[in-house]
Amino acid sequence: MKPTLYGEVADRVLSLIESGTFRAGDKLPSIRTLSGRFSVSVNTVKEAYGLLETQRFLEARPQSGYYVRRAVPPLPKPSGDLAGKPAFDPREVGMCRVYGEVTRDGHNLAGASLAIALPDPDLLPAARLNSAFQTAWKTMGRSMMDYALSPGLPILREQIAQEALQGGTVLSPDEIVITSGTSEALTLVILSLCRAGDTIAVEAPTYFNFLSLIRELGIKVLEIPTSPDEGVNLDILAWALDAHPVKAFVTIANFNNPLGYRMTDERKKALVDVCESHGVPLIEDDIYGDLPFVGPRPRTCQSFDRTGNVILVSGFSKTLASGYRIGWVVPGRLYAKIDKLKSLTSVATATPTQWAVGRFLETGGYQ
Repeated sequence: MKPTLYGEVADRVLSLIESGTFRAGDKLPSIRTLSGRFSVSVNTVKEAYGLLETQRFLEARPQSGYYVRRAVPPLPKPSGDLAGKPAFDPREVGMCRVYGEVTRDGHNLAGASLAIALPDPDLLPAARLNSAFQTAWKTMGRSMMDYALSPGLPILREQIAQEALQGGTVLSPDEIVITSGTSEALTLVILSLCRAGDTIAVEAPTYFNFLSLIRELGIKVLEIPTSPDEGVNLDILAWALDAHPVKAFVTIANFNNPLGYRMTDERKKALVDVCESHGVPLIEDDIYGDLPFVGPRPRTCQSFDRTGNVILVSGFSKTLASGYRIGWVVPGRLYAKIDKLKSLTSVATATPTQWAVGRFLETGGYQ
């Protein structure tokens, strides 16, 4: 059968992609432009682009054009139970060239950047947040220029405690320490628990930037197999905690990055119990907990904690404003140590952004 003209155009475009002329994420020439370059009709180019979109080589973005689709790797298969004696031990973290590619291209995407978990600014409540910022300036005056020393502004800690109730987490404002983003919160927790050469257990796979932090601190990792359906394999976790001296286990139980799963309440409680029975602190990163598509906000692992063994960290970088760098931590019995470390390292979190987020939440928040 003689190939169609639009099929030939599609093949020419595909060859440009395969040769590297257009890379993943690049915008292709407009339909009219390509029509002129290939000396074919506009409808022929439309058909060619439509064919490549159907074949998942391209994606159309409204009012923008056609872009080369980024390849999506297949999801890992769920991990099974222990078979024999697994031979895995703590190891030093090594970052390959993929890390450089991710960090280099992280800000080059239109809309949301999944590479660095950056939300699309158009989806954030910028107008209301800016209004809260201006109100805070008018109300607080010169105090907006002062240090908001650790543990942070009362208005913000009070609002965080109120918001936490949606996830079943009962907090007092006095249990919360404000940080410069969730990354600082995680750093303070790890510094409070570990020294160079110690071991932390993590989900495998886990967020790449967390691995880079562990590497810089000279800490080893013990990777625990994790499924996109159920989350971390609790049997292997229990075995690993019995077999190795582990300082903490880190989880993203709600809308995990990178697997995307949401751990059930039953498994969250079981995870809390496993860590508690082994005397290993559970560090819960709940930065994505406020992002359910449907239904109520999911519960945190911390909501099942009865002994203070769960250390909860979160923030507003994925829901309000990434650049505001407002995070927080509920350190439990590590409170005094983390409060001191915060004061010794960054001294304070920016006062204006604390006021703005606190005022935003106080005047209706996400509603």
